[in-house]
Amino acid sequence: MSNLNQDDVFGSLRSQLLLSHIEKLPKFTGRSKQNVSKWLREENQAMHLLKLSDTEKLFYIPSCLDADAKDWFFDNYHFVPSWSLFVQKLLDTFESSSKADIAFNRSRQYQQSLHQDVRQYYFELMKLCKEANPLMDESSKLQYLKDGLKSSLRFDILLKNPTTTEEFLKYAQKIEELRSLDEQQGMMEQSSQQQPNLITTSARSSNSPANYARTSQTNNKTTITRHNLSNQHRQNNRTPKPPYRCYRCDGSSIDGDAPTRLLNPSPIFILAKVNQVITKIMFDTGSAKSFIKKSILEQTNHVNIQFKQQSYLMADGSSTFYILGTPEIFIEFEKSCTSIIVGVVDTLCVDCLLGMDYINKYYVNLNNKEKQVQIHIQDIIVDLPMENTMKTINVPGRANAFTYFHPNQEKPIQIISHISSGLMLFSPADALKS
Repeated sequence: MSNLNQDDVFGSLRSQLLLSHIEKLPKFTGRSKQNVSKWLREENQAMHLLKLSDTEKLFYIPSCLDADAKDWFFDNYHFVPSWSLFVQKLLDTFESSSKADIAFNRSRQYQQSLHQDVRQYYFELMKLCKEANPLMDESSKLQYLKDGLKSSLRFDILLKNPTTTEEFLKYAQKIEELRSLDEQQGMMEQSSQQQPNLITTSARSSNSPANYARTSQTNNKTTITRHNLSNQHRQNNRTPKPPYRCYRCDGSSIDGDAPTRLLNPSPIFILAKVNQVITKIMFDTGSAKSFIKKSILEQTNHVNIQFKQQSYLMADGSSTFYILGTPEIFIEFEKSCTSIIVGVVDTLCVDCLLGMDYINKYYVNLNNKEKQVQIHIQDIIVDLPMENTMKTINVPGRANAFTYFHPNQEKPIQIISHISSGLMLFSPADALKS
């Protein structure tokens, strides 16, 4: 008798504990906003952890129902004698008939957002595919994953050609990690180059017209300071800054580190396929970003441009220009391919300009001595010959305002010409024509 009472006590305590746990589970009301399949999956998992049998699940399930769903259960209690029948009847009654169509359309149109990592994108799309069709084949899921992937990763994934969704996730995560490391390294290199640039600005600031009016004593102090700064600049930056030179002056100018002659470094050009169209490309180590002319881009098979006008500051620190959008372009070299996000502009000195973002990304080596460009693409080094540089073009222009030039003087002025106006260094010829 005591054993029976003890079993009853344990059974009563177990029932109370189970009921207290089950009452804390999310309730299903039968409203259209609730996902009945998702709710059933979560409830079934929770009851499995509580080690409930199917009979016990059916006994406790009314505690998890509310509103219309609870009324439906008691009205149809005699028609659901087992847990499996309850699940089937509940889905038939409360699941939307168009749910599969909605999930199918969402999975077909689902796109990876800008700040969404690959893992989140993968699991979200897999969930939609399961809602659309629990028996969806692997190839269909894989195609949806490829179609919705953001363009910065899509090309590399297509090169890997994964055959299963698991391979897709493995490759995509690896590519995303490598891109993130590459971007971090590029930011570190860019920040390390900013300090010498600030020194250069300080050294050049004394060339403004206002400083020519200073006293001889002030000029001497400024020259000494500038000379020290420019020495430091030469030690920290391999790229020589564009010098200022006095007109007809063979000696040094006011700049302490200016060379005896005006340097005109030749631009570096190559020919390559941009979006499968042969294009003349220029490398510019003085530009942080890459650009392409709109007229050239329209001739290629390009992705849709996100038109969002942005302004960029030129190297002189005062002139600005505007880009129309930022698509991704693909540049082919022999059997290898690279990609970069570029700014689209109306006018540009060349068809396509690749800046430091591309040079750092692919560790480009500009070997001017051998007239070769080396591009590192994964484990492959592509050697490309440099093309002949552009011929010198004389563009007629006139000063925007009347100005005076003193003997042996050089200063920037604003001109008007057929190209975009801006502040340019004016070096008069031996004979000025009126």
